[in-house]
Amino acid sequence: MADSVSRGNRRTAEALNRAGLDDPRPALRNLLRDLKERDPEAFGEATRRYQEKLAPSLASDGDDPVAAWLEYGCWLAQRVSPGKVVEVDATGRARPAPETPGKGRLFLHLPSDPKRKALVILAPREPTLPQRETMALLAG
Repeated sequence: MADSVSRGNRRTAEALNRAGLDDPRPALRNLLRDLKERDPEAFGEATRRYQEKLAPSLASDGDDPVAAWLEYGCWLAQRVSPGKVVEVDATGRARPAPETPGKGRLFLHLPSDPKRKALVILAPREPTLPQRETMALLAG
């Protein structure tokens, strides 16, 4: 098990580096803490999903770790606050998120509840000015 976890961590780091993306795990841990406080049953489902689906996918040669983290992050954000995920390109233009992340793209979960802030699922390591402004305005 420890070997597959370290393999998954290594593959994640390499894939994030190639894609020019920040590590999503710290933000996702915050979502998990929020979920644990508000809905322990959903938190249990999230940890099972991580252990049974995400972790094996990260260690598998055939799967894209960035796409796997995006899928898990979208699923998790939906449990915290229903809404939709958008992809924001370098110009700041948003569109419905594809299943496979593109290099330098920002992925935001926009809650249906207008009182809740957007959640950053994946962010470029070096976001453009329009992407930074989008994050500051919506996820602030």
